[in-house]
Amino acid sequence: MPRGRSPNRDKAFEIYKQHGGKITNREIAARLDEDEKVIAVWKNRDKWNVVQQKKKERCTTKSRGGQPGNKNAVGHGGTGPPGNKNAVKHGAYEQIYYEALPEEEQSLFDSIPDSDDLNGEIRLLRLKLSRLISRGDITTFDMFGGAHTREITEAEREKGILEITAELRKLIKTKKQLELAVLKAGGGEPDETDDDGFMEALAGTAAEDWTDEE
Repeated sequence: MPRGRSPNRDKAFEIYKQHGGKITNREIAARLDEDEKVIAVWKNRDKWNVVQQKKKERCTTKSRGGQPGNKNAVGHGGTGPPGNKNAVKHGAYEQIYYEALPEEEQSLFDSIPDSDDLNGEIRLLRLKLSRLISRGDITTFDMFGGAHTREITEAEREKGILEITAELRKLIKTKKQLELAVLKAGGGEPDETDDDGFMEALAGTAAEDWTDEE
């Protein structure tokens, strides 16, 4: 049977809120005599960062305009250029700007299950892997939101697939370790792991693509 929810889980969040989010997992763990990894999992699952950010947004009336004289937002209604998703990026291959994706790729991204921040990173990498295998070109964006499309070489495709696959395996391994730590600490049942055969299926497709090129 699954274990009950640890009372320290709510206490940890209260400590986090009291410090305005400016406290490390290690400090919280020390105060509650918990494993630091357990605190990290609670933080991800309960989305502490999101809750804290929403609280800050409700408490401020400051506008989101740029600095005086900053012309980067001119022509875009005072906000950043369309498709500018600075927070949605990963170093494995290329920046992803969700709004700039074609509808079919947005649907693909939305169809990949998500339950916490770590899974969100896994979703982004899965989308990148799918794009690398299925598309013949890539689109990148400069700091002003300008789109630049060019053909992707097979060397770039293979290198990108290897990098993303390695990063995916690393994230999935980390997710398993964190969930196991929570389970041992009495935090309940772990979530379902994202390693559902997706990578193996894409690996097979990639192998076929490379064979066709020979």
